[in-house]
Amino acid sequence: MAGFTITGARKFIITFGYDQTVCTDIEASPSATESVFYTAGRTYSNNIRCRGLHQYWDQMIAKYSTSDGSQQWLYTIGGNNYDLLEDIVLNNDGTTLYGVGMSQSFTYGESDHVLMAMKTSGAGSLLFYKRYGCTRDDQLLGITISNTNQYIVFTGQTQCFQSSQQSDYNIPTFKYDLLTHQIEWMIVTGASSKEDYSNSIQYSLYDQGTYQTIQTLQGTDSYYSGGFMKISSDGQYIYAKKFAGTDSHDSCDDLDTNEDGRVVFLVCTVGSTSFISSARKAAFILKINGVDGTLIQARIFDSNRDDNYRSVAVDKYGFVTIAFSTDSTSGNWAISSTSWGVTTYYRSVGVLKIAAELDDVDFLVQKTTVSLTDITTDWNVQRIGDNIQFINQVMTGQVCSISSGNVGYSSQSWSKVAVASTVFNKLYPPLMNDLTFKVGQTVSVVLNNFCYDTVPTYVDVIGLDYNTISQTLYFLPPGLILNWVTQRLTGKPTQAGIYALKLYKAVSSDEVSTTILITITGGNSVQKTTKKFEIVPDTVIAGKQYYYSFDPTDYFNDDDTYTYQAQLITQRIGLSITYSDLPSWLTFNSQNYTFIGATQSSDYSQFPVELEIVIKASDGQVYHIKGYTRIPYQDLFLGNLPLSKVFMLTLKGQMDFRVLKSILT
Repeated sequence: MAGFTITGARKFIITFGYDQTVCTDIEASPSATESVFYTAGRTYSNNIRCRGLHQYWDQMIAKYSTSDGSQQWLYTIGGNNYDLLEDIVLNNDGTTLYGVGMSQSFTYGESDHVLMAMKTSGAGSLLFYKRYGCTRDDQLLGITISNTNQYIVFTGQTQCFQSSQQSDYNIPTFKYDLLTHQIEWMIVTGASSKEDYSNSIQYSLYDQGTYQTIQTLQGTDSYYSGGFMKISSDGQYIYAKKFAGTDSHDSCDDLDTNEDGRVVFLVCTVGSTSFISSARKAAFILKINGVDGTLIQARIFDSNRDDNYRSVAVDKYGFVTIAFSTDSTSGNWAISSTSWGVTTYYRSVGVLKIAAELDDVDFLVQKTTVSLTDITTDWNVQRIGDNIQFINQVMTGQVCSISSGNVGYSSQSWSKVAVASTVFNKLYPPLMNDLTFKVGQTVSVVLNNFCYDTVPTYVDVIGLDYNTISQTLYFLPPGLILNWVTQRLTGKPTQAGIYALKLYKAVSSDEVSTTILITITGGNSVQKTTKKFEIVPDTVIAGKQYYYSFDPTDYFNDDDTYTYQAQLITQRIGLSITYSDLPSWLTFNSQNYTFIGATQSSDYSQFPVELEIVIKASDGQVYHIKGYTRIPYQDLFLGNLPLSKVFMLTLKGQMDFRVLKSILT
């Protein structure tokens, strides 16, 4: 592992472990109270293995200080077979770490999906260890967490679904609720009779969906293609794209998004001859509009031998950092030696930090002739039932705390092989304060000056490469206006969303810039009380007028921006709900929150009849209604209305979780 400062200067290089020890992931903690990072991987060294036979892997996870690389704790986890930890993610305050992998020691079949969680403070401790699988081979490879800390989404490969042969794999994607510890949904995607997998996944703040890498071999294809796909927050397949794979096995190994999730950066290693000019492999970074999956631009690192991108990360400024390896000897990337007529090439590893525009280093060449291909044939999407359960695995004696005596420091050289171009001066501007407003809120704030008191002259969506160099307001949240002279942002936002914006100041032929995240919320829609939902009067009599009124502020934090609508639910099929207008005898006044009407026995041909009525409390955003509270779109159930022949209805109310329900019996 290597640490480096914000300018790229070497900080430390450390090594640890014995025999074969492999790190598969590294994550910096977002904690405000400690500066640490974590690694995940595997080892079969008897010096640090938990237990079992020497030739089998144990899962491994460790915590280190960012200041000097000192190890704070190290755990290995495993049994008497292969156990792998592939990817980790931290919650927003860094107190809990979640990891995914696979186990052959604790399994229903050949290998099981593994999901684990660890408390990170102090000496660290295992919170849970869960597994899921069938009689065949399952493995998790990538995990991400929502900005609310409520959900984790993870992916990998499976032989449990759709596979027709023992060697076939498909891509499973799970959404897991950390509050209820239940799987919210699972979908399986992939080609019909091939080996597909996904090893990296990221959340999008923009729409709460996820992007994930894919490797696929489709239909009559002879070579694997890399690519990525998008899945919505409720588990609906949106699209899948593939890249290269025309005459070489190609892959896309990692992706990340800009701060609001509208732009995807995908790194791929490609050997297909129509895409590259070198004799072996070249590395691509693709910048993609995540909303519709279109390619914004592609840049290639193509030296004289084998160039590979391993991982990518995007920081809050929009700068992109890539980890790579290469054995190319041109340009001082790597070295070789020749002895007795045989040349040996030595592989180097490194990091590359560039701006979101990808245009500030000369060796990244723009490729305008490449494209992403829509996956429309031989691509199956299957939503698995709601009974998916991860089993808690008791790990008595299987989790071992290891002494930190295995860490050493390396004096390996660390050289800078490339610098930003002379016209590039956008590095490290001060980040403006992020802003949060509610729909309908009156806004009047002055933006901070940045870059030596310069005043912004234009704004665009960070990473989308509009660069209009004009005083445009198009990319601001709807309803807000920026005065370029006074730098005052004013107006009333009309649409909820998260907007990562880049503000520029033109300087001759160049520019300076900074970024800002503006979050427009729909208002605090959660219930503020557990007060019982009373319905008075509680009786409806045929032929007599019924009247009921309620005050929504008794139950919700309505900031006077909500609008209310009442509808009848006419059909439920799975997650799909069909709505219609209220019965003709019943009306709802959305201004004073009142139901009024009088029904006759002739209104219905048979009894009993059940009417299910829902009140929709909207703060300006429309979401698909699923029968439970959504933020920022609130459902207030008035419940089931059975109508008897004597036509006397007794109304009872109750508060249930975040949904208001009133059952009329």
